[in-house]
Amino acid sequence: MFAPRFALLVVLLGLPAVGDAQGVVVSPGFVDIEIPLMGTEFGVGVDTSSILVWEGSPNSKSKITVQSLATYAAFDLTVEAVAVERANSVGAVPLTHWMSPRDLIVNIKKAVGRNAEIQQATLRYEARVGSAGPAAAGLFDNHIVLFTITQQ
Repeated sequence: MFAPRFALLVVLLGLPAVGDAQGVVVSPGFVDIEIPLMGTEFGVGVDTSSILVWEGSPNSKSKITVQSLATYAAFDLTVEAVAVERANSVGAVPLTHWMSPRDLIVNIKKAVGRNAEIQQATLRYEARVGSAGPAAAGLFDNHIVLFTITQQ
């Protein structure tokens, strides 16, 4: 029997507000999630190897959004920011094909003082075989994921 896989290419897009030096970076930029076969059922594939790093602005409160540019999403994929510093995670966000940006982290505090402040969170991805089953999904799914930091 085969184990379906996710090939997840993370593309970063940091859009600074005028006059602010903000950016967002994910490391590593590629995640490969294997969905385990547990007896006759598929389990949940989990990856927590990515760190999301951003610069908090000294001039405004910010948020980070996420969106998937997958043309087709046969598997169910979510991302959640965990161990968030100086901000709030909104919880698990479903990554569907051609979705609009959705909030991932909100209430990023203003940096203290006059300089931008580096902050981070761990990204937790979960992948499941979709309701159509692995035969409909094939052996893999590809997602391009965009993270954007903007003023809140």
